[in-house]
Amino acid sequence: GRCDQSAVSFDGNTGSKSIVTQNVDGISGNSFSVCLYVQRKRQDVTEYLLSMGERTTRGAVEMSFLSDNKMRFSLYGDHTWTSSDFPSDTGVWVHWAFVYNKIGNAMGIFRDGVAQPLASSGGSNGGTCGAPTSATGAIHLGVNKWDPSDHPFNGKMDELRVYAERALVL
Repeated sequence: GRCDQSAVSFDGNTGSKSIVTQNVDGISGNSFSVCLYVQRKRQDVTEYLLSMGERTTRGAVEMSFLSDNKMRFSLYGDHTWTSSDFPSDTGVWVHWAFVYNKIGNAMGIFRDGVAQPLASSGGSNGGTCGAPTSATGAIHLGVNKWDPSDHPFNGKMDELRVYAERALVL
């Protein structure tokens, strides 16, 4: 892991490849965690790391960099993002973990193992939300599942892990 031989590269161009995983069960209505290593090639641009589910309130799961270099975690309708920005992450490997705990409906974003202070918008309030209701199916890496030309990722990803029915922290 985290080396050029095993990492998956994305070129960030419209129509660039995306990777679709097998179906992921156990996320809807449950706690879950998604972890991966990311190496960005650019900053100051919105880019999707992954997306899955259906675009209904709390039906989709999305993780993306925002154009101000903050990281966003969304359950479509309920989302949060880091209070800090990370422009210096360009060109280096960073471990990101996105955690939803149904006990307390808490969302968390962790960078290299450290919980990040969160801001929020939409239906969430300070990193809280309702449980995902229909987030099922395959994970689409490097693109916005619903519009692949919308903010494709430019960089590398490695060691994607999904822990269904399990919040690693929070």
